[in-house]
Amino acid sequence: MKVDLIKNDKLVIIPFWILIFFIFWLQVLPQVKSIWESILFSVLLVLTICPIANYLSGSLLLKAMKQKGVKLFMFQFSFFSLLIGFAFLAYINLFFWLENSGVFPSGSEYFDVTDLAPYAFFIPLSSGIIINITICGLRFFSGIY
Repeated sequence: MKVDLIKNDKLVIIPFWILIFFIFWLQVLPQVKSIWESILFSVLLVLTICPIANYLSGSLLLKAMKQKGVKLFMFQFSFFSLLIGFAFLAYINLFFWLENSGVFPSGSEYFDVTDLAPYAFFIPLSSGIIINITICGLRFFSGIY
């Protein structure tokens, strides 16, 4: 079986990232008071996540498949998923601070971290896992077929 992850993956990967942008934007938009805040948050998030996930799903996945290094790849997958989750949390806290500083209108529901239950912090962390599973799956199957 010849593995070539570069063959046609741009036809799948670029629309995936556009879709991820719109998913984040539509998720944030109804819960904030500024359309620019929701756009900026979504753009920053996608621009941060995209290189991390593409490195994982491109270079590291290909290397793991060639060397049959599943254990190392699972560690790398977990590390990069946590990194994406922490970036998500960092941006939520950044936009909470920007709202409190007066850069954006305050009082949005999405960035209000004052009354969150402790389990709410697992939601952004799980987003990193889901995004990496999806992008690695897309790269894996676009490389095989």
